[in-house]
Amino acid sequence: MKQPLAAVICWWMLGTFFLPAQQVRTFLNGTILPQEAELVIYVQVIGPDKEVVPIFPEVTGAVKGTLQQQERIGPGGLELTFSQVYLLRDTGNLLITPVALQGLRRPYFSDSFHVRVLPGQMTEKSSSWEALPEAYSIELSLSCDTCIIGQRLEVEVTLVYPEQEGLRIDLDEFEISRLRQHFTIQDFWEERTAMRTYQARKDTTETGINIIQPLYQTLLFPIQEGIFSFDSLILEGTLIQGKADANALQILTGQNQRIQKIQLPLSGKQVSVIPPPQEIPDGTPIGVYEIKSLFNKQEVTTGEPFVFNLICRGTGNLSLLPAPEMPAFESFAVYDPVSSLRPSKTIGEAGEKIFSYEIVAAYPGNYQLGPLKLIYFDPERNVLDSTYTGTFDLNVQGKDRPEVLQSPLAGFYRRALEDADTTPVFWANWPGMGLLLLGGLSFLMLLLHIWKK
Repeated sequence: MKQPLAAVICWWMLGTFFLPAQQVRTFLNGTILPQEAELVIYVQVIGPDKEVVPIFPEVTGAVKGTLQQQERIGPGGLELTFSQVYLLRDTGNLLITPVALQGLRRPYFSDSFHVRVLPGQMTEKSSSWEALPEAYSIELSLSCDTCIIGQRLEVEVTLVYPEQEGLRIDLDEFEISRLRQHFTIQDFWEERTAMRTYQARKDTTETGINIIQPLYQTLLFPIQEGIFSFDSLILEGTLIQGKADANALQILTGQNQRIQKIQLPLSGKQVSVIPPPQEIPDGTPIGVYEIKSLFNKQEVTTGEPFVFNLICRGTGNLSLLPAPEMPAFESFAVYDPVSSLRPSKTIGEAGEKIFSYEIVAAYPGNYQLGPLKLIYFDPERNVLDSTYTGTFDLNVQGKDRPEVLQSPLAGFYRRALEDADTTPVFWANWPGMGLLLLGGLSFLMLLLHIWKK
């Protein structure tokens, strides 16, 4: 009696162990911090199926502060983010013991962390410290002060500070993400640039050389009229100064650096969004575009599909750009295109959107396909304009295949079946499902054994 029951429990526990677990990520706001600064431990849980309770450790040399919790719905479902604040009191190396989470399918313990706390102020008098810069600031630049609905608005946030030996500014990535959250507002459609690491540039002024470090770039497309302000933004970072004549002992003990937490306010700006001119037809793309065809075949066979690529390059909202309509080809079946987006690498550049049309010829012969046309509104010149593709010659061979012209839906269902995953969903997680199935069979055998008794 005890042996079958123990087998059932073991199989069930093993099956549960192989089931997919939630995703958990633990990180800190920094590993080298000044004295009297705030150390924050973040724990992010993606896809919890019940209440999760974090247990943060006590840290020697730091005062444990408030615990905050944030929730949002992301691509993986519900996302919980816990943040525990500690006020650093003592200098030296701190050991952060693992964080535990209760409420998950299986126990979770984070890794241990080491944090180095440096003195915020030097106790000895020294004239070798570089002077603090007075002209560092955050600047916001907008591509236009007035734009129409749907027009591309380029936004760049830069950090400007004088070039100085032994001086650098470290920026906290979590604080920069607050700028990203500020720009993602309901009055705009945001399309991020493809580049994530921006190169600093130098600007020569009358007072010296300034370092201009781009922090964030994005493309906004207003979706309603009004006056919108970009203000009340503060970037938090760390100013690190190096001591020019530090000796070996000072370098070893960390006394060759002075760390200061800084807050840089952003000067606010406004943009006025106005409606487009009334003479523009509804659905007309806003921006400047050019289109070209990409097709390298000169000969095809009836009944066999071929792909025609249309590349749209421009400065408008490519995410919402509809596919240009193909001309009516009586001897061809044209199916709905599949699109792919290539955002601009940085502001000032155009992005690309590629439409791939699947075409099937029904009758043999020599044909000339094209041109395709895209009509758009240029907000800079305030005029309607158009762009065209070239034409190309196509030779179709084979027998008459009139059935391909019956219904374009046939191509859709054929492509759906070709792309479908034939793996049964039930067996997608076969280790856990297999063990659960064996556990269920063992349980049935136990019930049968008891019934016979």
